Amino acid sequence: MKQFGKILKFELLGYLRNKIFVGITLFLVLAIAVVMFLPNIIALFKNADAPDDTARPVMLLYAEDEALLGLVEYYFNEAFPDYCVTPTKEGLGAITEAILGGEAECAFVMHDAASYTYYVNNRSMYDTNAELATAVLQEVYRANAMIAGGMTPEAVLEILSVGITYDAVTLGKDQTQNFFYTYIMIMALYMVILLYGQMVATNVATEKSSRAMELLVTSANPTAMMFGKVLASCLAGLSQLILVFGSSILFYNLNKENIKNPIVASIFDMPPELFCYLLLFFVL
Repeated sequence: MKQFGKILKFELLGYLRNKIFVGITLFLVLAIAVVMFLPNIIALFKNADAPDDTARPVMLLYAEDEALLGLVEYYFNEAFPDYCVTPTKEGLGAITEAILGGEAECAFVMHDAASYTYYVNNRSMYDTNAELATAVLQEVYRANAMIAGGMTPEAVLEILSVGITYDAVTLGKDQTQNFFYTYIMIMALYMVILLYGQMVATNVATEKSSRAMELLVTSANPTAMMFGKVLASCLAGLSQLILVFGSSILFYNLNKENIKNPIVASIFDMPPELFCYLLLFFVL
């Protein structure tokens, strides 16, 4: 038992003094910290340099029908948050001059509820304004038809802007919630076992090539030497696993309010007993 304790201590200290082992552990913890604190950093810069409406490009809207213009303005404000949607009563000549002069980036001239002309100076290959406007104007057409049928614009907007809410009750297992964290845990378990098994094999090969193995075999019990090396690798891997996952949980809870990604939330909402099973399978 004394020989086993000495070998275990020597091998474990060898891992803790290994620069590669320490470097990889610190790198993983720092990388997780950067990823988890990134939403807070982005939100901080957004609050400090929040652009006002004048900093956004101008999108002009024109329609002779005032009711149609009001509906289009309402829907376009929702569909194009990166633009300052501005209705105008100027004619087509003034609109094209504003676009060519840089006062506006683009314009939509409504002929009726079902047709329009899109004006832009230099159209990028990534410009999807027309496609998005077509989808939005389908809703406008329905709203306009309801108004023509006798409904007030306020009633139409109230009907079309209703948001649908629902609750899902899962009586069994929900694969959408447990897929991501189980996949990550399986990959972590695989990588840790593979890496530390390789490290044990490398250490044995190094001791054999340097003739240190002959001295160890003659001075220590082979069983104590084998279990000392394997358990030292197990403890080193277990400590790294706990440190990486523990720091991830800590950093997530510190930044939980600003992390809106449902996939990330599902990863960290795993049951605590599942993490205990991960540690148990690792030890086994």
